[in-house]
Amino acid sequence: MFLLAVQSRVRTVRLSRLALSFWLLIRLSRTYRIIMDENQLRLQKEAFLSSYTPPANAVTPTDIALESAIVTAVRRNPTYSRNLTRAQRNELIEFWHNELIQRGAKYLYSAQTINTYVDDIIGMRDSINAHFEEFLHNSVSNGIRIAQCQKSLSVYLKYMWCQNVSTVEPPLCPIDRVVLSHCGIFDVSWTRLDDVDTFQRIITAVSNQSRNHTCCVTVAEWELCMFNL
Repeated sequence: MFLLAVQSRVRTVRLSRLALSFWLLIRLSRTYRIIMDENQLRLQKEAFLSSYTPPANAVTPTDIALESAIVTAVRRNPTYSRNLTRAQRNELIEFWHNELIQRGAKYLYSAQTINTYVDDIIGMRDSINAHFEEFLHNSVSNGIRIAQCQKSLSVYLKYMWCQNVSTVEPPLCPIDRVVLSHCGIFDVSWTRLDDVDTFQRIITAVSNQSRNHTCCVTVAEWELCMFNL
């Protein structure tokens, strides 16, 4: 018990020092426009990964990315029908995993446009609803929304990038309340998001914020830096 407490304290101190370093980096960058080097980016990735405990049933980096993607997408976000059985939920999640793998494959090896990304989000939503809409009658909608699909694909790609399975940065970060608030968007609830025009407005705001406000030169780096503060 004492050893666990010491290890936890050491980990907390290390993360605190990393957070302070990132905070100073951002503060300096607003004046001097400092750009992260490879070592700083590596530390950012490690800090993100160390902040989460991998799902118990996840073994490989891909397993961790897939499980984390679904868990994050549905957390505090009405998704499943109330009377869904465990077998039905597992069937849906397996299909969702396959959607992430198939649609996400091209992002792991080459940079994709934001238009391709949006098309994949819409395609995933429509595909899941076509097969499982009766499993997805929730308190917000009769089907899955852009909200869950953008969160799951973005988190999946972020984990694959941070675990160095992919060397290609994701085209967009996961959208949530914190990201929206940093972009000055307060009239949209990310959990309700299912309108393409609103999604495009968010993408533009995130792109502008990442380009003009931090030491980072991409959306993925900006969100990673912001997440670790």
